[in-house]
Amino acid sequence: MNNRKVWGMLKRFVVLAMTALGMLVAVPAAQAVDISVNTTADEYGGSPASCSLREAITAAQTNAAFDGCSAGLGSDVVKIPAGTYKITRAGDEEDGNVTGDFDVTGTNALVIEPATNTDKVVVDANALDRAFDQQGINSLAIHGLDVKGGKTTGIGDDGGAIRNAIGALSIDATTVSSSNTNYSGGGIAVYSALAMINSTVSGNSAMQSGGGLYFPGNPAATVRSSTITANVADSEGDGTGDGGGFFGAATDPVNFTNVINAGNQDLSPNPGDKSPDCASGPFYFARFVLSNQAIGSGTCLVAFPQPSNKVVADAEIGPLADNGGPAPTHALILGSPAIGAGGSTAPDQCPATDQTGRDRPAGACDI
Repeated sequence: MNNRKVWGMLKRFVVLAMTALGMLVAVPAAQAVDISVNTTADEYGGSPASCSLREAITAAQTNAAFDGCSAGLGSDVVKIPAGTYKITRAGDEEDGNVTGDFDVTGTNALVIEPATNTDKVVVDANALDRAFDQQGINSLAIHGLDVKGGKTTGIGDDGGAIRNAIGALSIDATTVSSSNTNYSGGGIAVYSALAMINSTVSGNSAMQSGGGLYFPGNPAATVRSSTITANVADSEGDGTGDGGGFFGAATDPVNFTNVINAGNQDLSPNPGDKSPDCASGPFYFARFVLSNQAIGSGTCLVAFPQPSNKVVADAEIGPLADNGGPAPTHALILGSPAIGAGGSTAPDQCPATDQTGRDRPAGACDI
């Protein structure tokens, strides 16, 4: 199975998830266009010779040509050439995609990905806002990006890098890092639906809960073959936050398979209140998960205890670095307990390739 097939499977999962949630999203197979970004500048109008990332998203969601971007048509793909795309249009919180984060508010399915398999694309929110805000009843797929530098400070403004307010979000071969919020979900806040595979959530922080991932309410969440590390909850240390790796108060299932969720922190001052990797309810389904925190007791409850899960003192992973592939990753150090410890048969098998695009050995998988 190659990268293209894995990505196709993920997109099919999103369509199924949307159906299960009762969301009506028009994704006509014959109606779709590629919209090509051709400038790294954060422009919005007034430059008919260029098409920025912000403008491309608007063209896709409105099905109309905008500035230098061709018109979207149904389910569209925004293609981004190699480079760093920094948010520079500061402004008050709004959902019109004019300033601040890139707002996805329409009803059409949208894929945002590099122009080619070798292009390295950095989306830097520049500490002006989060990077992406999904506000429409749609499906949004983020593939192969390095998303960083998000910051949210508004009242109740969860999701330092990405917020999924409604619709279905899928993330593949993407790294979300170095983002923070004054509230919850330093990396990603999910209110509706998330499918994440072959991705990394690293070095994010929240003053409240969910340093890496935040699942309040009843979202549907599936995380596979991914790494969640070096994230911080309760970053102010005032006892108001839980779950450095993730916080999940959902009554819909939160599914983790072949996931490193280790090396995170909860800075709550009372040792009994600390939940560095996991703060979950009984709807957390963990299989082949590597953690520093006890799984199935304390603040990390699970639906069913699984012998495939591992609790270790040190996951033995390297720093976030360019190890090949579209975005930075954490390589496993020789002797890491994650090596060869993943699921290799249905329903736990990992994708044939890892986040860097390298083939995994047949019938073998690292967590």
